[in-house]
Amino acid sequence: MQAVLKDNTIHLTGFQNGNKISKRFTLDGSPWKQLFTVELRSFVVSYKASTSFWLISPDVLDIVKFVATKHGLKTVVVRDRRYEAQHVKITFAGLLSVFWKGDFWYRQSDGTYLLYRGNHGPGTPIANLELIQE
Repeated sequence: MQAVLKDNTIHLTGFQNGNKISKRFTLDGSPWKQLFTVELRSFVVSYKASTSFWLISPDVLDIVKFVATKHGLKTVVVRDRRYEAQHVKITFAGLLSVFWKGDFWYRQSDGTYLLYRGNHGPGTPIANLELIQE
């Protein structure tokens, strides 16, 4: 699969289950952040309280809008190290926000992703994912 952003439109091409895929998604001004655990760094260290972004769902190959909102600083322990971290709650945008949320913590000093707590969809168990090594 290949996705390319050109002129505010994501062009997705490739194969899925032996079927050729060719899709286009026009963005509304919010950026595309496929790897938001890494790509939210500039938001985390900014003075902005919230931001929105688009992501291509790998399961259904459709585009989904998310909102990230800061929820304050907290000291977290990851692999026996203490960090001053910005808590960021990420949800689907709009009415879909009731279906999923994730809690993320990013190192305040540079926006590095440290920790995630949440599920991978309704009815799935809570997962804890943390930074192992930089």
